[in-house]
Amino acid sequence: MTDSAYFDPEHTDVKKHAAAGFFFSTVMQVVKMLTQFLSVIVMARLLTPTDFGLIAMVGPVYSFAMIFSDLGISQATMQKQHITSAQMSTFFWINVGMGAVICLALSALSPLVGMFYHDERTVALTVAMSLLVFMGSLGNQHGSILIRQMNFREQTFNHVVSDVAGVVAAVACGYFWKSYWALYVGMLVPTLFLVGRLWWAVKWRPSVPAIAPETKEMLTFGMGITGGNFTGFLVQSSYNVIIGRVLGDVLLGLYDRASRLLSSPLNQLVAPIGNVMSTMLFRLQDEPERYRRTFLRTLDVITLAVAPGVVWAVVLADELIPTLLGKKWEDATAIFIPLSLAALPQLVNGCANWLFKTQGRGADYARWSLVSAGISIVFLVAGLPFGILGVAYFAALSQFLRTPILWIYACRGGPVSAKDVLKTLGPQSLGCALSALALFALHQAPALPPLVLLILGIPLSYAAALAVVACFPAGRASILNNLEFARYLVITALQKAKRTA
Repeated sequence: MTDSAYFDPEHTDVKKHAAAGFFFSTVMQVVKMLTQFLSVIVMARLLTPTDFGLIAMVGPVYSFAMIFSDLGISQATMQKQHITSAQMSTFFWINVGMGAVICLALSALSPLVGMFYHDERTVALTVAMSLLVFMGSLGNQHGSILIRQMNFREQTFNHVVSDVAGVVAAVACGYFWKSYWALYVGMLVPTLFLVGRLWWAVKWRPSVPAIAPETKEMLTFGMGITGGNFTGFLVQSSYNVIIGRVLGDVLLGLYDRASRLLSSPLNQLVAPIGNVMSTMLFRLQDEPERYRRTFLRTLDVITLAVAPGVVWAVVLADELIPTLLGKKWEDATAIFIPLSLAALPQLVNGCANWLFKTQGRGADYARWSLVSAGISIVFLVAGLPFGILGVAYFAALSQFLRTPILWIYACRGGPVSAKDVLKTLGPQSLGCALSALALFALHQAPALPPLVLLILGIPLSYAAALAVVACFPAGRASILNNLEFARYLVITALQKAKRTA
């Protein structure tokens, strides 16, 4: 296929694309989030902290490989105004070539991983993880085509189907096998499903390997994004490697589950919104005021929808962890509280990255990532003498410290200012404070069973937050705008579904 128009959306109405994208992404991701959430609960009951600790030890190796298998090409594909089939083919073969090289390199270096951890089990796991890198590289470019086409429904559906298949496979293996390999199966199955679905949905096929013209600039931008992602990887991997090496696999398993219980569903919910927003903001670069309004409204919607839920999880953590994961995971409660508290700035800071990527500021993104990584490593080292709880609390503190620095730097260029962000998030921060007070009061109520307490806490947290936000003129306008957009979103999505049917 040589027609470059194939890679563009079917129409140019960005608002309609956004509405359909948000609707289908939200519906599908709610299903995906619940599935992943249940998976965490079920697998925690089937396996032991040691099983999760082993996967967490090898996880940084896999994450490192995944960063360099893509080279930021997906972001470069979305960022370029016009792209040809020849350029797409060039990037496809670069992806596949990198996937093959990394797969072979990791397999060759796997004995070093076993020597580092003094655990032979990590050798076979590293080889198995390397195969996932190569398999994933076969679908990277097809996935970026769907996003560039703003075909969010198909893109999200593919991920949901793949993840559900992976969860079912992992639970089945965990039930019958009772081994850490069940967690690997939960990664292998969705990778295979996703690549197959992408090739089925995207009819474009790569041509023979060749270097297309005008790809150097795109690769330069992509490498800037890769550099930023790499430093972010260093932070997470440093935590896993150092905790596993210094404190052991049991504490690493507890830390991993405490971190993922909340971060995993949040990432599943926000990630597709990021895909929608990145594509939209790329196309609004020549309309600064629309860019600004779109970004701030989305930031407002995300925080208003998610922050009260995070507060609920933090305040009621001592009831939440044993109820969901079982008594054997009670020791994870104290770790869960600071890590979940850190999810609030982490959620907001993830939106700041959209500014770097959609304004073509790959170098700024890489520089900020280096600063952020330095802060995180310093706080990790500072927390280690205090054990696993010290690591968790210092990690949370580093997130709150980085937040104002990040937003000042991210808003120094472009139509969105730090004052705009503060005005958007101020009322919601006060709303979270009132939510916490209301939940503390509910927690003191006598004779409430844990499950009843958790169920009652959710609407209470959101009601308290909305009550505070509604006290501000900007907050009332925000609530009305969000309700109106939700109405438009549903109507547009239903019309699209009707036309498709």
